Amino acid sequence: MERGSRTISLKIAQKLSQIFNVSIEKFV
Repeated sequence: MERGSRTISLKIAQKLSQIFNVSIEKFV
């Protein structure tokens, strides 16, 4: 269970980082 939750959290973090990067590029 812990490993699965970690992989899911990593995937969410990657998606969030991508969204933030895009938003930053738009703002800049």
